[in-house]
Amino acid sequence: MRFFHGVGKDNKRKISFQEFERCYRDPNLPSSPSGGKSGPAPEAESPDAQQALKNGRSEPSRGRRSGLALLAALLAAPFVTVLAVYEKNKLKVGNGVDFPGSLQGFSVMITGSSSGMGFEAARYFYILGADVVMHGPSENRTRHAAERVLRAAGSGDGQGSALPVFADLSDFDAVRRLADDMRSSFAVRGLNALVLNAAAMYSGEAGKRGARTAQRPGLSYEAKSGHDFVMAANHLGHFLLATELANTLAPKATVVVLTGSGAWHGDFERLFQGATARIKWEEDFEEAYKAYYDSKLANVCFSRGLRRWLQKGSKPDAPRVVLFDPGRVHTAAALQRNSTEYTAHSYAMWHDHNVGVMKNGLGWRSVSPQDAGWHLVMATFASVSPEPDLVSTYFFPRELFWWYADAAMSKWRTEHVPIAADGTPYWAYVNLQANAYQTFSWGTSHLFSSFGPNCGHGVTSEREHWRWSAKQLGMNPDTLFW
Repeated sequence: MRFFHGVGKDNKRKISFQEFERCYRDPNLPSSPSGGKSGPAPEAESPDAQQALKNGRSEPSRGRRSGLALLAALLAAPFVTVLAVYEKNKLKVGNGVDFPGSLQGFSVMITGSSSGMGFEAARYFYILGADVVMHGPSENRTRHAAERVLRAAGSGDGQGSALPVFADLSDFDAVRRLADDMRSSFAVRGLNALVLNAAAMYSGEAGKRGARTAQRPGLSYEAKSGHDFVMAANHLGHFLLATELANTLAPKATVVVLTGSGAWHGDFERLFQGATARIKWEEDFEEAYKAYYDSKLANVCFSRGLRRWLQKGSKPDAPRVVLFDPGRVHTAAALQRNSTEYTAHSYAMWHDHNVGVMKNGLGWRSVSPQDAGWHLVMATFASVSPEPDLVSTYFFPRELFWWYADAAMSKWRTEHVPIAADGTPYWAYVNLQANAYQTFSWGTSHLFSSFGPNCGHGVTSEREHWRWSAKQLGMNPDTLFW
């Protein structure tokens, strides 16, 4: 493996979190210290106008004042209740997010960071001084992405390094070789963060909606191991990488596991497919999008098992595990790998409504990879205690939707995903497609402490899935017991 270093150490200077926010995160921030928009001051009323007001109406009676106060209280009560729940769930720097002033000396590995929000997260980590290991499936693309990250900070600002590494996560032998290299490189200092971001999907969902997708040419439905490709890449490859690197994690490290709202519509029973009994989605292409939903549910189940396994014995320096849902993001999942949009990293500027969920403009409700990358960086430092089951980018409180996560609702969730002709989900909050409307939500610029769907029948089912995953990878589940 080769490190790509940025500017020389002698030319580097410490960049503060505040400076990063101002110069790199949002170059269009207003210049006022408060960050708000300035506007004209309200005009003062003239003495004549004040006297006319006094003469025009009398002071209301005490009873009328009491009635108005009661009415106002009744009208305000629901808003106050929602606001209280909202504030309790909101995470930000200084409140549930422990963000250091500088990331110099901080090491992080991000899978799937040659494009999309993984690339943007790597760029932000690097600008703040971290040593970033950028993973991708292609050597050329990942090297190119690392070189772009090195140019992101400009002269003298970057303090970290960018290391490109390559492995097909659906190829378990390649993942083991990658883990060996990582253990060798970080045997002494350890990894401060491991971000399991990479994901693949089939494009059948958009086809079902009457749209065209740019599915990657030559994409196979079967992994080298015989498993479903999406399940192998999104779940089993990450399971293997995380367990192999467990002893390489630094004290109090963080593992971030990415999921999505599709997890709510995954079928727990479909997760248990062996290499010789995989679901042949190529024979039912229009339903192949469900493989992604199932893999995201597998990520949920895996994150809970990983948390229990890493924290077994309640060690004070045990790693934290953050399950993160970034919401709907303009990423490269539906783009051809060599397309102009993909290579230019311009997913936020898509205007082709024939590509995937962009059909009839649904995509404009998504957030950009830049915003999603920053949310991912922030989620890495989520420090609220006790750990939330899920860190989300939209207001999705347990108090309002706890009933939906119950195992008894699993079949109903899987079968009731009504989709309008233009691709817009009906009953957006009822069927948990809240992220489709995240640009209308208070949660667009915040993180929230939330929760994910139940895995089958709770802890028993999570343990069952953990052991199944280990066996599929040729591992002894008893050595990974929790």
